Amino acid sequence: VSVSKTRQNVRFEVWSGGNNLIGEERLIGETSVYAAGPGRMEWKHLYGGALQSNYKKSEEQMNRGRMTPSTYRGSLFLRFSSRPTTGESLREVTKTKIRRGYLQVKLYRGIYLAGFE
Repeated sequence: VSVSKTRQNVRFEVWSGGNNLIGEERLIGETSVYAAGPGRMEWKHLYGGALQSNYKKSEEQMNRGRMTPSTYRGSLFLRFSSRPTTGESLREVTKTKIRRGYLQVKLYRGIYLAGFE
């Protein structure tokens, strides 16, 4: 987490923690929140390059937003408060934010795989 003294910007970097197959830490995603204040709750979605890609520099640039990302990497729920709080579950905090939705897509090209029918 990086906080600016002159502005109310907060930048988050999410790292893998070194538990992947290679054993090194990798940047999963980066996001920023502008005008952060107490009581603000929001989801930030992280996008970047494909995992275990052959193009490490391109993957990092996609994670940092310098190139158009190709892969969804995860979501991060942020809640800002003026006091430290514990004990509230994510479901209780987001109960008013949950709503049902449907996703409808058109498949223009597909392939049938015999083992997955």
